[in-house]
Amino acid sequence: MAAPDLGAGGYPFAPRELARRVATAALDPQSGYDLIAAEYDNWKWQRIWRRFEWPIIQDMLGRLSPSRLGAVLDIGVGTGTYLQLIASQFNPKQVVGIDLSKNMIAQAEKKLRGTHVELKLGDARCLPVDDRSFDIALMCRVASHIDDVDQVAREAFRVLRPGGWFILTDIDTAHQYESTRIPFGSSEVCIETHRHSADEWLRTVQAFHFITRECRWISSHQIKAAHMKCMPSSLRTTPDHEVAFVLMAHRPITFEQPTK
Repeated sequence: MAAPDLGAGGYPFAPRELARRVATAALDPQSGYDLIAAEYDNWKWQRIWRRFEWPIIQDMLGRLSPSRLGAVLDIGVGTGTYLQLIASQFNPKQVVGIDLSKNMIAQAEKKLRGTHVELKLGDARCLPVDDRSFDIALMCRVASHIDDVDQVAREAFRVLRPGGWFILTDIDTAHQYESTRIPFGSSEVCIETHRHSADEWLRTVQAFHFITRECRWISSHQIKAAHMKCMPSSLRTTPDHEVAFVLMAHRPITFEQPTK
């Protein structure tokens, strides 16, 4: 789908008309996240991910030796929330965040001002970094906007040093939704979405010679039990199910770049 022409300095439509247009058709990820970047951190789901997803990632990183935390890449950095936490809690020597959306990068720059984090525009399917340059590649819910996860796995393998770790999160296919919908004014922005199961991801990383260490799930039961005020109504009204998963995989030392 072609991106809407939002103009150089603003929107070509009145706010009410713009809201109607973005609510009736799914935008490509770059256009969608450019549009909602300033409001992204206020989205209910962001609070849920910080409450339930981040502790799993934090635990996975915390069990690695300090030598494996020297250079960290966040693929799809968004507004920089997780990189801010990683930089402050683990103090890696090099921290790089990449995102497709220039406006999300702008929000991350504000949040990460005064840190040594480097931010770049780029695509998860063609990362603007050198081969074998990172110890950790983190990618949170980015694959929801990518059809072919093979491209992502290939790039993660390429940029990781031998012995490096790929930590990815994705929305479980048991969580019924057709597209990512993020509040925008009195309406919402709908962003193109692709669904990938944990089994698909396990097959994919193994096909690219990663060794899976663990996969952990976040369930609707966990979220409901926390009685969060920000809980989306869709979770309150659906049977218990797996909402998302966190997969940790290891790039072995002995394999070369896959050619698949």
